[in-house]
Amino acid sequence: MNVSGYTRIGIFALQDISPGDFLSYDYQFDTKHGDKFICRCGAAKCRGTMKGGKHHVDGDEQEKTLKQALLDAKAREEKDRKYLEEAERIK
Repeated sequence: MNVSGYTRIGIFALQDISPGDFLSYDYQFDTKHGDKFICRCGAAKCRGTMKGGKHHVDGDEQEKTLKQALLDAKAREEKDRKYLEEAERIK
């Protein structure tokens, strides 16, 4: 959307939102570097990425248990940590 010559994003709700309601937003970034846009929210239906495109789980959507979501988040955190360490070495 263009507002006074500036590109802006509009977010519209399909239902009323009360103060204090939890909101989430799927960024759907257009990038070739999806491994750098990792989501750690742990939600059962999370795609695990802020990159645009299809759900990262092959086949039917799978419900994650809390334990599995935490294990997945820990693995992604470790991958991110290694990436950041390598980026610091390259500087």
